[in-house]
Amino acid sequence: EHPDIGNYIDAVAIHPYTMLQILPPEEANAAATYGEMIDLARETLGDYGAEHLPLVITEMGWPACPCPPLEPPPFTPNVTYEQQAWYLVRSYVLAASAGLEMYLWYDFMDGSGGGDLFSENYFGVVQYDGDAQDDVLPVPKPSYSAYRTMLELLHEKSYAGDMAPDQPHCHVHRFRGPVQLVYVAWSSSEAPCQALLPEGLPADETQDYLGQKLAGPAEELGPAPIYYIFSTFD
Repeated sequence: EHPDIGNYIDAVAIHPYTMLQILPPEEANAAATYGEMIDLARETLGDYGAEHLPLVITEMGWPACPCPPLEPPPFTPNVTYEQQAWYLVRSYVLAASAGLEMYLWYDFMDGSGGGDLFSENYFGVVQYDGDAQDDVLPVPKPSYSAYRTMLELLHEKSYAGDMAPDQPHCHVHRFRGPVQLVYVAWSSSEAPCQALLPEGLPADETQDYLGQKLAGPAEELGPAPIYYIFSTFD
């Protein structure tokens, strides 16, 4: 009914949450995977002749609680601290691979520290701070370090391709900057998966998702993202 609707919109925002927000971004829920929801949004824009509009994620996250999984209703299960950090990096990289121009994580700090185990209280990358006026900083979760590491390594770099397009469970994504080439790699299943890096070009440095240097390249990939950093390249 409104074929010209794209003329009145600057961008389109989506919140591609997974089922109960416990599944990893690559796993299908009742509707679709995280990536398929992004593709569906693009297809819908195309139906209205608005495929040129920027697509952005203005809310996305996973709740991580230091407690046993909670069953609905009214609660929803939580992921572990480590899983929250993994999914943060993986979902950001997948968003970049889909050409999204913005991704806003939900959210910075956990909700009330009153012992309420409702999952909505645990989406933060730092724990609840009961007194924001004191000199004690909130306690960071692993996702905070994962976020910081990702920004430090991928800042001012452009997405440059999926190096394992024929292996859906293997994720080896390349980012190119002025003086560095960075690969972000992980496996989204228990099936064997190897990092497909440039032949004959050893990484200058390998870091885990928390920014800790690894002794050598991790050839077998797991659910935790790994960064392969090259200082020079052709």
